[in-house]
Amino acid sequence: MGRDKVNRANYARAYLMASGGKGMIARYGGPLSKVLNGTAVFPLLKKAESLQPDCAEVLFGPGNFYFPAPVVTGGNKKKALDYFERAVRRDPLFADAYARLAQTYRALGDKG
Repeated sequence: MGRDKVNRANYARAYLMASGGKGMIARYGGPLSKVLNGTAVFPLLKKAESLQPDCAEVLFGPGNFYFPAPVVTGGNKKKALDYFERAVRRDPLFADAYARLAQTYRALGDKG
């Protein structure tokens, strides 16, 4: 339908779903799939973020990219922490964001 015929929230969600699909294919695929599909994830997340930069679900996406990814492929737990904290501030009832936030704190050495 295109950007002009769909509201911004739905368009951003479409990018999030596409990035999630590419991420799953990359995770369970072979080496070539990891390269082809894995490199498609981040640009899709950034497109969603450009459409709705303050949406909790959109903020959750890049956090989930940065948290588990190895440093050599762009992983950054401190960036993930920032995204998860912003997601929780935007939607205090977003349970998945709290779970990932706790995992990130733990990975960064916070045992409290």
